[in-house]
Amino acid sequence: MPYDPAIAYAHLSAIIEQCPEFAYSENSIQDEHLSWLGRAEALLEKYSPLQHLTSFRVATRLLYTMSHSRSALLLPLHAALAKVELDLPEAAQGAYIPAGDKFNGYASLVKLLSKREGGVLVVDPYLDGTFFVDFVPLATRLAKLRCLTSDRYISSLKAAAERWTTDRQPQVAIEVRVTSRKALHDRLLLFENGEVSLVSQSLKDIGAKSPASVQRASDEIAAHKIEFYEEEWAKADEVLSYSV
Repeated sequence: MPYDPAIAYAHLSAIIEQCPEFAYSENSIQDEHLSWLGRAEALLEKYSPLQHLTSFRVATRLLYTMSHSRSALLLPLHAALAKVELDLPEAAQGAYIPAGDKFNGYASLVKLLSKREGGVLVVDPYLDGTFFVDFVPLATRLAKLRCLTSDRYISSLKAAAERWTTDRQPQVAIEVRVTSRKALHDRLLLFENGEVSLVSQSLKDIGAKSPASVQRASDEIAAHKIEFYEEEWAKADEVLSYSV
């Protein structure tokens, strides 16, 4: 049956984002795990080739055994997401990053940051100093950079930001704010032009150990994310501000 690729992409992206930890233990599988597994299987059955569904079912049966693997559960979902993306309009396409391919994860984010103008709000509860080492030097067309994060790696992030602004005297205004980790449900880039890119992992780890994706949000989702995180930004505590 024909499907709307934008809807399929949104459904698959959401189920990947909501994946439980599935930490290995002797405890029996929990009710919320069963709910997620059921929804994930239904989406694969609807939107993906049979081999993705088969791989997912095999990974499900191996949960909490000696072959337990959360990544094996996610791989068919990411593969289905990559396939659906091919049917999206070019402007809505993003990037699929296989597990271990940290370079392409880095490259996909650099591509976004280096080609956009105006301002961007980077939301990531685990943003650390590598952001100012790996990404900021290449964001040469931006006029304003805002970072909204938690206090998890704030010392590293603040130190790198201070060194960057002191040594480089960049032509971009930089501001870093901190809020509760519980308030940050996403990793994303919110651009001044209304475009929002959803990132499935923290920027410092993207593609390092498990499959990841960078995708452009639909206009409806983008508007919701912008409204929510601008409100969080307004309430957050400022830890660094640099004006050009």
